Amino acid sequence: MDSFISNPKSETKTISIILPTENEFSIKLKNALGRNYKIIKSRDKYNLIDFMILNKVNIKHIYLEYKRRNGNNRKYSSVIINECKIRAIKQNYNRCLFVFEYDNSLDFIKYDNEVFSSLNGSFVKNQDVRQIPNHLLIESFDKLIEFLKSELK
Repeated sequence: MDSFISNPKSETKTISIILPTENEFSIKLKNALGRNYKIIKSRDKYNLIDFMILNKVNIKHIYLEYKRRNGNNRKYSSVIINECKIRAIKQNYNRCLFVFEYDNSLDFIKYDNEVFSSLNGSFVKNQDVRQIPNHLLIESFDKLIEFLKSELK
């Protein structure tokens, strides 16, 4: 996997970390997408986006924020995303998916400013978050692969 940008050595050193769950997910994603796609992982621990998926044939890309959660995906009526991620995506990443992987399934949603603007916000563990109701999420790894291939045609 490559990082988004190779920083010159003169720049401030970043803290590089790739979680085992992110590594496993990227391998699974790469195997399912095939050789025409490249998975690029951010190497900076504090980057707000985890991956960029690139179609090597036509250079189309989409960003992906990956969240691994233990337990059942329907334990709660919604999932939460930190408000700072929403602001960063709105400002810097025009095409982005949020992916939530659980013990029993995988859910995802594409960022849409109109939809996300209408979602409820709340305050959890001293952080502003946005609640995404489960009914807005698309379920299944296979549907994620179909969606990515369709978006990156």
